[in-house]
Amino acid sequence: MNPHSIRSLMKPKLEDEILKSIGDLSPEELLNQSLINNFAEGVKIALKKDVNPSQNNNWMIGYAIEHGYTEIVKLLLTNSKINPSIYDNFGIKYALKNGYTEIFKLLLQDKRVREKLTNEEIKKYENQMSGLKESHILKFDDIQNLEFRKGSLQYGDKVKQLIEFLRIYKDQNEDTLIFNKDDFEKASRMKISEIEEINNLPSKKSLMDFNIEITDDQIKFTDLQNRKSIHTESFDPSIRTNYEILGVEDFYSKIGGEYKNPHIEDIEKCIKKCIGFDFDEFNRTLDLASGTGEITKILMELGYNNIDIIGCDPYLYREYTMNTNKVCLKYSFSDIQHGELDNYKFDTIICSYGMHLADDSILPDMLWRLSMISKFLIIISPNNRPEIKEENGWILDKYFKIGKSKCKIYISKNL
Repeated sequence: MNPHSIRSLMKPKLEDEILKSIGDLSPEELLNQSLINNFAEGVKIALKKDVNPSQNNNWMIGYAIEHGYTEIVKLLLTNSKINPSIYDNFGIKYALKNGYTEIFKLLLQDKRVREKLTNEEIKKYENQMSGLKESHILKFDDIQNLEFRKGSLQYGDKVKQLIEFLRIYKDQNEDTLIFNKDDFEKASRMKISEIEEINNLPSKKSLMDFNIEITDDQIKFTDLQNRKSIHTESFDPSIRTNYEILGVEDFYSKIGGEYKNPHIEDIEKCIKKCIGFDFDEFNRTLDLASGTGEITKILMELGYNNIDIIGCDPYLYREYTMNTNKVCLKYSFSDIQHGELDNYKFDTIICSYGMHLADDSILPDMLWRLSMISKFLIIISPNNRPEIKEENGWILDKYFKIGKSKCKIYISKNL
């Protein structure tokens, strides 16, 4: 079954209808694909079949928390095999920071989370929970990516629920959706009064970039198309030309998920050579600018199946998770420069064919912050960029070249 075909099941159906539709899909596949597509009903059915949702170091609960999938988090927390306190209670910290109010409350009430918190931390979180109010801290991107750009703790969850519902019904080239009011309420499980409240907010434009029209018997959503760059028709087979013409966001949204690095064999040889140096610091690894998961898959194929490895890519995080079954953070280099990874700790960060494209103005701060959270940094690049100096927090340990791929191993000065 095509991974995306499960979205055809997401339009409201009875459980018996869903079971007939999934065909030969195993419970594990149903759980994985339902999670990635935010299909709570599929997760519910899979869990009834006694599938283990804690596989691969509890990546599923981490993924659901990171993407703000409240209903799925709620379902996963009912399973005794799940550990919601993984990575030093990453989940509750992330939910609070990103304004996932309901998820934050669910985690704070969970015994497994509270057992890993001190009394002082519990009191602090309870005070924060009671004081939650409207605040511009969420991020919201567009109808496809479902990242929050701006929003509020009060309305963010509702806006996200609405967008997720619209994604189910929206065809690729469609920019308008019209529903009968009663049908909309039954299918979306949202009240028209809730939509009216959001639609009348003075800060509505900071919450969503499409329009809502409500009449006596209909609700209409318009301008659902993503904005196109004037350059999107100018494609060239060369990645460099595409990247320069389209820019970062349009490149990845248009062809990034389909792009295959022609130097993948050399990249794999680079990783093998690193291991040949008796370098074995992969227990906790960040695959930075991870793309579709090439580095992660190489490590797994080389026998590193039980290590804690996560990806980080603001554009291809869905593809990464689908290809690797591992969590992928959605931070950009600029986000990292501003401290989004400061609470993490890694043995090694690997960045393959990514950091050479970073803006020079970002590099000094970003590299210094990375040196505070990881012992080692491996850079694989087609050229001499990025230029990393000791004043950036890193000491060059080894350098070699395989084919057109240049590999450098750095040691942190700060750990």
